[in-house]
Amino acid sequence: MDIGPTGELGLAASSDKSVNLWETDTGHVRRTLDGHVGEVYSCRFFPSGLAALTAGADMQLKIWCLLSGTCAATLAPGSAGAMTGTSPLDDYEPGGHRSGILDTGIIQRGRNILAIDRLGWLRLWDVSTQICISGIPLIPNAARCPRSNCPVLEEATCLAVKKQRELPLCVGDVSEEHSSSWFHVLQTRSPRATEVGTSDAVVAVGMGSGASVQLYELGARTRGCVARFTLPHATGSIESCVFPQSIDQPPLNDEAAVREWSCRDTTAFYEYAMYAGGQNGELCSWDLRFPKEPLMKLSGEKGAVQRLCAVELKDSHRVLLLVGRSDGRVQVYSYNPLRGSSLTKFEDHSELVKSTLELTGINCEPIRGLIALPRAGGTDLSVWTGSFSGVFRFYQNLATKAAFD
Repeated sequence: MDIGPTGELGLAASSDKSVNLWETDTGHVRRTLDGHVGEVYSCRFFPSGLAALTAGADMQLKIWCLLSGTCAATLAPGSAGAMTGTSPLDDYEPGGHRSGILDTGIIQRGRNILAIDRLGWLRLWDVSTQICISGIPLIPNAARCPRSNCPVLEEATCLAVKKQRELPLCVGDVSEEHSSSWFHVLQTRSPRATEVGTSDAVVAVGMGSGASVQLYELGARTRGCVARFTLPHATGSIESCVFPQSIDQPPLNDEAAVREWSCRDTTAFYEYAMYAGGQNGELCSWDLRFPKEPLMKLSGEKGAVQRLCAVELKDSHRVLLLVGRSDGRVQVYSYNPLRGSSLTKFEDHSELVKSTLELTGINCEPIRGLIALPRAGGTDLSVWTGSFSGVFRFYQNLATKAAFD
């Protein structure tokens, strides 16, 4: 599920191959987006709120006009006259996805989008031409069978993308994948495809085994994985990975505001922070420049982490971390990165206030959607959740001050 930028509309994908656009105030279904021929796994609003991106088991990405409910574009192998990558003449053409698409990401305003599939490929698409710009193999098995459906489990499970101010990341403890015999980035030869906003974008991909998250710089994707983050027990899959969202972060074109915002004590942490949760219930946060040691660890929970959301409230040095689990619990943690933002010492982990706030109403159902929305003024949060049975719940003005201050 996803909630639009204004909070007035919601998207919900279902196993019956359809996606519903509904009004959050009344629950009335305004549009039903039909066109997929398989189960839909991912749905997202574009930043404008006027278009949506969906993807699923039919190996297709679809762009929808929400004003009319029509499909404006379909991104698939051979779409828009692009080479398919299936013939001998297309040896270096990325083509399209050849297994179910599990998650998607939108870069800036949406000229380019990202998607991962069951086979272990990360693909970069140009929306305007419907051409796959690049295909990045995430594992050796993906590179060995790029043009067929191989019996591979879900090698990639989730992704998160963000704009990074300072690149490249200076991480020196990851082996260079570009020197491996299996790693080869497929790049389109079409002159029509264009990249917009990828030079300073990073993408984190949660893997289906080893409880690891792999980090890639899109502008230097031929380097391969630039950092790898692993949960303490290093078993099972990563179910969710996110970058924190800052409610009061100024626009990049306001240089004076950016300089003032950059002087805060915790800016380095927010700029380089990432959170991930796994199948065995573990949850960690890292500084992207120091992948070996997490800044925060949380274990001992029985329910698998299904969804994560990290939000920095306005005029606050704390992050609210919302965790949706497989047993139906939605827990809210207050996290202070001040103690863990040191770039030289990691003996003392950041202060994590144990959850004293839990959202009720969901009974033993996996959480499939978790969206946090800032209220007026940016000091309070409202939360939308979606459960496995298709029930959506709205929580208005979380009592975070009473719970954690």
